[in-house]
Amino acid sequence: MATQQDSSMTYKLGGTVAIYRLLKIDTADGDAIHNTATATDVPFAVSQEAGVETDSIEVRDVKQGGTHKVTALTDIAKGAKIYAAAADKIQKIPTAPGTYRCVGQNTDKEAAAADGDVIEVWLTPEGDMETISGS
Repeated sequence: MATQQDSSMTYKLGGTVAIYRLLKIDTADGDAIHNTATATDVPFAVSQEAGVETDSIEVRDVKQGGTHKVTALTDIAKGAKIYAAAADKIQKIPTAPGTYRCVGQNTDKEAAAADGDVIEVWLTPEGDMETISGS
């Protein structure tokens, strides 16, 4: 069974970052910041530690093999597709109308029960966009 691999890289932060969160590159200065726009941001890494602006922290590239530990915003079933959430976390497929980026799939190891749970997931760089229409 695959598990999170330890290889990582260091990035300077452009703001406060929590551990196990999706990160994007700040286009203004190239620093790592929270991935917050569910439809337009493309996560490049997952934070491996917390830090504040100008700190350099360890991050794992989403293209790296194995699973990644990421913080959930919602409950997520084993094996379910996962989507970027506005809070730099991951979520199950939202029910609210909108466009969402699928960033991978939960493993069959464990489910997330609530906001703040950390689970191991398979990440897909530049995942597909899915649009949820209103009823």
